[in-house]
Amino acid sequence: MNNDYKELKHENISKLLDQVGPFLHEKSYTDLLVGENESVQVLSRQKMVLRTNCVDSIDRTNYAQSVFARSILKLQLAAIGLDKKPDVRSLGV
Repeated sequence: MNNDYKELKHENISKLLDQVGPFLHEKSYTDLLVGENESVQVLSRQKMVLRTNCVDSIDRTNYAQSVFARSILKLQLAAIGLDKKPDVRSLGV
């Protein structure tokens, strides 16, 4: 698998994101709704931790991790309705 991602190219990381994307979408973060009387409703729970490690390249590890983080951020922004603003720039994921 590591040979597939030797070059630090976005299309290579995109293939990896396509593979783990479904897991990120359903298990990636905890979402709480806090009511006026400080009651807390759990809307979703984080069910996994994503760990990446490219044995021969810290740059590739950091790049992959940043792509996954931006992907999760997009999910979180969509959950609170901030993905619809016209001035929000694409996160490139």
